[in-house]
Amino acid sequence: MQIVRINFRIFFFLLLATQVIVSGCSRTKDTWLSRNWHMLSSKYNPIFNGKEALRKGVESLEGSHKDDYQTLLPIYIWPTEADVSRLDADMERAEEKGVKTIKEHSMVFGRVQKNKFIDDSYLLIGKARFYRRYWFPALEAFNYVIVEFPNGDVVHEARLWAARTYIQVGNFPGAQEQFDKLYRNPRVEKSILKEVVLTMAEREIKMKNYERAIELIEEAKKLKLKKERKVRLTYIQAQLYELIGKDYEASETYLKVVKMKPPYEFYFAAQMARVRNFNPYLQQSPPVYAELHKMLRNDKNRDNRDQIYFAMADISIKEDHIPEAMTYLEKSIRSNTTNQTQLGLSHLRKGELHFEFREYVAAAGYYDTASQSLPKEHPRYEEVMKKKESLGELVRHLQTIEREDSLQAFAALPEKERDKKIQKIIRDLEKKLEEERRAEESRSTMMAGGMGGGGLGGGFGGGAGGGSGKWNFYDDNQRNTGFSEFNNRWGTRKLEDNWRRKVKTSVSDFTPGAEETAGAEEEKDSTQNPLHPAYYILRLPLTPDSLEASHQRIIAAHQGAELVYREVLEDLLEAVKMLEQLLKRYPKAEFEPRTLYTLCLLTKETKQAEKNERYCGQLYKEYGHTAFAQILEGTLDPDIDQKYDAEAEAFYREAFALYNKGSYTQAIKKCEEGIERYADTELRPKLELLRALCIGGQKKVDRFVEHLEIVAKKYEGTTVGIEAQEILDYLGMTINATPELKRAESMFSANRDEAFQYVLLIPRRGADFNRIRNSISDFNMQEFPEERLTSKNILMGSNYQLVIISGFNNAQKALNYFQKIDGRIEIAQYLPPNYKHFVISQSNFQTMYKEEAVEEYEAFFRVKFANK
Repeated sequence: MQIVRINFRIFFFLLLATQVIVSGCSRTKDTWLSRNWHMLSSKYNPIFNGKEALRKGVESLEGSHKDDYQTLLPIYIWPTEADVSRLDADMERAEEKGVKTIKEHSMVFGRVQKNKFIDDSYLLIGKARFYRRYWFPALEAFNYVIVEFPNGDVVHEARLWAARTYIQVGNFPGAQEQFDKLYRNPRVEKSILKEVVLTMAEREIKMKNYERAIELIEEAKKLKLKKERKVRLTYIQAQLYELIGKDYEASETYLKVVKMKPPYEFYFAAQMARVRNFNPYLQQSPPVYAELHKMLRNDKNRDNRDQIYFAMADISIKEDHIPEAMTYLEKSIRSNTTNQTQLGLSHLRKGELHFEFREYVAAAGYYDTASQSLPKEHPRYEEVMKKKESLGELVRHLQTIEREDSLQAFAALPEKERDKKIQKIIRDLEKKLEEERRAEESRSTMMAGGMGGGGLGGGFGGGAGGGSGKWNFYDDNQRNTGFSEFNNRWGTRKLEDNWRRKVKTSVSDFTPGAEETAGAEEEKDSTQNPLHPAYYILRLPLTPDSLEASHQRIIAAHQGAELVYREVLEDLLEAVKMLEQLLKRYPKAEFEPRTLYTLCLLTKETKQAEKNERYCGQLYKEYGHTAFAQILEGTLDPDIDQKYDAEAEAFYREAFALYNKGSYTQAIKKCEEGIERYADTELRPKLELLRALCIGGQKKVDRFVEHLEIVAKKYEGTTVGIEAQEILDYLGMTINATPELKRAESMFSANRDEAFQYVLLIPRRGADFNRIRNSISDFNMQEFPEERLTSKNILMGSNYQLVIISGFNNAQKALNYFQKIDGRIEIAQYLPPNYKHFVISQSNFQTMYKEEAVEEYEAFFRVKFANK
């Protein structure tokens, strides 16, 4: 009884104490006990559970994210529309816990919040809404913290998240307003400050201010960050350098990522990107090749070898080693296993190289395969499809010409010889069909053995004495290997009959493939049976009507090809060649006036003065009564002034040709004649400068300088005056042996036996680079059609654009090019007055490019090369 009484007393005391505590902890009483009870309950119950739900959702988001290293990586992983449904449950729970804290534990007395964790609840609600992409409700929660708790513990974090939300909705000034309160604020905790700096970088990226973003990321990296985060940020910096065209800086920054020993995916992506941005003028390729060969030997890269070979091809292209690049691209294609996008890119790069060298038929095949392999969402897919269609149309026209020529030649053979050749075609076809029939029977027998599980070794799948009954194509390894080999050769092809043929319904040019002959033996009509001579006789142009039809197809193909060259590929020189072939094959045809008219326009556009005069003259002489001649007269010869300009231009060409040949005395006489005849035209200054150059060619230095000074002063500020002054400056530099020249001689080599390049240096502002490059490309095709010259544009510093023509084995070849291109009107008309050009060895170029020593090299070039 005693024990029972004591227990009852203890129970009564505890019940009374609990009632006192609960009544004392009411939200309506501002007591020490009440405040601390509600704060502890807030922090360790709903807020804790809400933060755990938020953390779980964020980890799920970041864990499921897969980086695409070919696109700019995000600094932060924020949810997309597709992510919201997966995060919704966790974020909804986080928001509920925040709301619960406010409802059950808020204590406001005298308009002052006594529970210091309530601002945490609003911040938690805002974050949960942010991850649910409820941008404006999230902003409402963050702004509530900023306004109601300006001195609270989480106000800086609330401003940070408000800035992030403004960025998401595109309100960049709103974000900047928050950054102004946080950046350089000594009261902001370091853990928050680094996120502020990185969020500022995120804003700059959104606004495409990439250089400022690079600076901010570098600033953030100096704060305390984990290694994996530094790796990511360094990779993003490299990508930003790449976006602004600073390939050297990009390559070096990717190398930093490699040296940080990141996870292998990052390492591989950084190596490939490093090579993609390799700068042959500032970096050495042997160490890069060595690393790539090492990667090839690594079994981890079994499925990545195609990308490694592709990277090697990129280096070779940048170093103008085109045959070597083609070899690497072929290896990339052959080593491809599963990466269809890379397969498409490798074919595309081969197609681009063939296209650059105007090898359009070869290019067409590679563009076709690339279009089959690249996914439709690839950024270059549409471009590839358009080029494929254009080249495909051109190839069809060219193949029509070739086929019709072949058929006409065959038809022109003596009958006995023709019949003999047809019989040989039939015998070869019969042999091929028999071989294919036997191969099919052999496959059927082997398949039957493999499926049945019996026979020697139990078929394909069986062992030496057993019989698993497993057919080869149920083996995933065998099947994948087969798919890989097929795709390497053909690309991704739609499953359909006659899949190898571009035009599925047409009959073969002349000799049919096996697919056309299946069952042909049973054909009753001999003209449809490829194993019967009548099949071939029917397709030969043996009658006047069929021969005329063949000629009409050839004419239409020439005209169609010319149109593609002119309108689609914008290769006017090839268009001219195609029309010239047409005129040569069919002189005096009814389409000749139209063809001459087109040639007249094209040769004018391509600055082929001699051809232009010939074709226009023929049109006026033979077809002056036609509308084409009248149209041409109306557009090209409206009055005597234009005739006069054309005559003056032709006169200057004659004088310049004499100068080029070294006939200086004749050239001087020609110039003086022109100066008098064209005294009031724009040609006079050019003729006066040319006369001065001829005097210089005669080694009469004093008279040379005198005439140059006259031209420089008389035409000061014009193209001619500037050029004369530049020559005078150079002469002064040469005669006086200035410190700049001495410095140049210590920097550059005069070796003439290494690879050289022609360089055209143009100020970035005020020049039409597309026109300049196109005019140079046309010049190369006209003057150097047999040389495989390559051209590219690169930036030098922030002020200059360089056009580089490569493909010269030594200085002499490059100087020959320089002399031919110097002063060409069709190029010079697009150049600004202050351009420079010269030839330079690859080793000297690296020095000049790195030091931006243009003036020094120009002086060196004139002394060591131009006057030799």
